Amino acid sequence: MVRDESPVYLTPEGIQVLKDKLARLNTSLANLATEAKRTADYGDRSENAEYKEAKGKLRGAHREILRIKDQLKRAVPIKPSATGKVQIGSTV
Repeated sequence: MVRDESPVYLTPEGIQVLKDKLARLNTSLANLATEAKRTADYGDRSENAEYKEAKGKLRGAHREILRIKDQLKRAVPIKPSATGKVQIGSTV
């Protein structure tokens, strides 16, 4: 798998939105893990739809956390330009 190392250009507000979402996801992990454990206790996991759904939500949260952490690691803040040229961060 090829890892993308290119910069992610975001406004300072966009970076904060990602940080807030990351904090919410990290907070929800405990509840998602508890739900997966609770449904796993129902028995046979191969035919346990509730367990599969809970486990899927937990995996999805972990995947989203990794994606956001990667974006934040590569984030390059965009500062609006006053040069009169159209570029990243310009409002046209």
